[in-house]
Amino acid sequence: MTTKITKVNKDKIHIMAKTERLERVYKKGTRYYIVALEEAWDAYVDLSDTEGEDAFRIMYDNPSMYFLVGKKIDKFTKAWSKKGLTREDFTSIFWTTAWKVTEAHTFRDDYFLYEKIPQALESAGIDYVRACLNTDKRKANHATASFKDTSSYRFEGDVETNILIEQYCNEQEQALLKAYLEYPTISYKKLGELCGLNHHQKVKRTLDVALEKLRNALLE
Repeated sequence: MTTKITKVNKDKIHIMAKTERLERVYKKGTRYYIVALEEAWDAYVDLSDTEGEDAFRIMYDNPSMYFLVGKKIDKFTKAWSKKGLTREDFTSIFWTTAWKVTEAHTFRDDYFLYEKIPQALESAGIDYVRACLNTDKRKANHATASFKDTSSYRFEGDVETNILIEQYCNEQEQALLKAYLEYPTISYKKLGELCGLNHHQKVKRTLDVALEKLRNALLE
């Protein structure tokens, strides 16, 4: 007796799995934009054979892409315009990044283009801001940030705060400080539970050290 071997279409299974996740994770309205962007990408791939980079106009004119890029431009411009970083800076960086992600995208990827674009833009924006912070203008950039004491801070942008925390604090200090800044009225006990520390005195000491590091960074 001969056993019939059925060939498995891995691409078809992959697409089915992505479609199932799309239906399970996203609401109908968001699903529409995700699918619309994938369809635009498909048209872009076909047209790029004849038009090359000029084919990106399809993506530029797509409402889903324009929304994702525009949202990040607005966010970073609002956070950094007072520090000398312009809307034009972020517009150029983000559209260049969107083009690169679009170029590298394939239907075999685990994630949809709509999911990959925001993450790539966020990383590109943070890298650009971090590069600017490492210039000679750093003191001027930080001049508008203020603090009252070692336990109470006011920041002008969460992006800047996170960059400084990651640059100056170790992993435990980062976890405590980010949780504290998100929930400033939280008790040391609850803060310790969130970050895996059992004793509130250790929480307080670690947090004080992290806040002091951040204070010194702002004064540099």
